[in-house]
Amino acid sequence: MMCETRATSRIPRVIHYCWFGGASKPDIVVRCIESWRAMMPGWYLKEWNESNYDVAKTSYTRGAYGAKKWAFVSDYARFDILRQFGGVYFDTDVELLRPIPEPILQEEAFTGFESAGYVSPGLVFGCRPGFALLDEILESYEAVDWKIEARQPLTVNKRVTGILERHGLVRDDRLQRIEGLAVYPSEYFCGYDQDVHQARVTNNTVSVHHYAYTWGGPCNRVLVKIQRTVHRVVGDKVYRHLLAAKRRVLGVRGS
Repeated sequence: MMCETRATSRIPRVIHYCWFGGASKPDIVVRCIESWRAMMPGWYLKEWNESNYDVAKTSYTRGAYGAKKWAFVSDYARFDILRQFGGVYFDTDVELLRPIPEPILQEEAFTGFESAGYVSPGLVFGCRPGFALLDEILESYEAVDWKIEARQPLTVNKRVTGILERHGLVRDDRLQRIEGLAVYPSEYFCGYDQDVHQARVTNNTVSVHHYAYTWGGPCNRVLVKIQRTVHRVVGDKVYRHLLAAKRRVLGVRGS
């Protein structure tokens, strides 16, 4: 099956994912991809990499690719691909627990909050081809000088959340529709408590983002191990109090 641009009144039945850099896929990634195939029978899975996507398309992607920041290449590429072809995008460490409900697939576009309070287009981002809001998101990347951005890159979650807040989004983890984009509460597509690094599944949960940090390198994984150890030693209640105190000091909601 080829991805073709065409007008459609529904989200095309294709799942997109990115795997730049050529490394072998870890077991968690293989398992997650298999879950998409099992839970969405009849859907086409499309991998995007250096062989079929122009990583030099913008100065942002060219710079990120040259720096081997594969996740930041994917940040731009996912929206570019979805604008052209529509469909559903997942990060490669997202495991589907059940099929995406048909009412959600009837939306013009949809994504979800993560438990830390940001909109997270890596959990899922589905849309019809030509979804207008993607133009604004892509333009925000195209306006960036990677040489400056590389000093402290803005995550895709913070970038997209900021854009949506300018259109009226409130970060209160409830279903909202912003410029045609349905943003679902974290229990739907996150399925994970980022405070204590544990799965958090409810009757509404469609998928779990495992936060494998395949993009982040050893430092990110070590930090998560430290946080899990502290949580285990001090207990859930004390750990959450410590996090709340930290956020009050820093003036942020998520860590």
